[in-house]
Amino acid sequence: RRQEEEEEHEENCLYEDAIFEAHVRNHIEQHDASRPLFLFWALHVVHAPLSVPKRYLDMYAGLATDDWRRQRYLAMVRYLDDAVSSIVAVLQAKKMYDDTLIVFTSDNGGPIYRRGSVGASNFPLKGGKASNWEGGIRVNAFVAGGFVPKAVRGRKLGGLMTVWDWYTTFAGIAGVDPFDERAHAAGLPPVDGVNLWPYLTGET
Repeated sequence: RRQEEEEEHEENCLYEDAIFEAHVRNHIEQHDASRPLFLFWALHVVHAPLSVPKRYLDMYAGLATDDWRRQRYLAMVRYLDDAVSSIVAVLQAKKMYDDTLIVFTSDNGGPIYRRGSVGASNFPLKGGKASNWEGGIRVNAFVAGGFVPKAVRGRKLGGLMTVWDWYTTFAGIAGVDPFDERAHAAGLPPVDGVNLWPYLTGET
């Protein structure tokens, strides 16, 4: 457990993302490493209501002093970074990291509405959350972990992909057909996704 968790108790409350992080950590620690594991972890931080433990706010007290919302965004990203780092350390301690694929992605750009007064920045891209400009729909993402071939680690890609491609990509990695029989029987459209693992690993 992270030592800092004790500091996430403020006024007898536990920070929401600290609860999720503890659950993720406990799940990995109790997992039988000889069996496959798929774990989806959606952090709520870096989002309204711009709440973060005070010690993270204190780290950025000297930055963006004219914009308290920007300070909170900086602090929330730092919290997220520490949380992910903590879970990576658990995977390494469990001897699971070398066989793990970590996918980190966002669903949209940062909010800049209300005349840019809500704290985010997508510079140099135009626009933000709730817009179709690149600042709203083009986001950072990365893959990491020992499962990523060494030859492509650290490489930057600028190709087009979207969040629902991950389902098809995961299915491809696992050797599973992404075709959904039940959805097909119900008359629903087929899975709309592309297996991007060959692209990410440099095969195509």
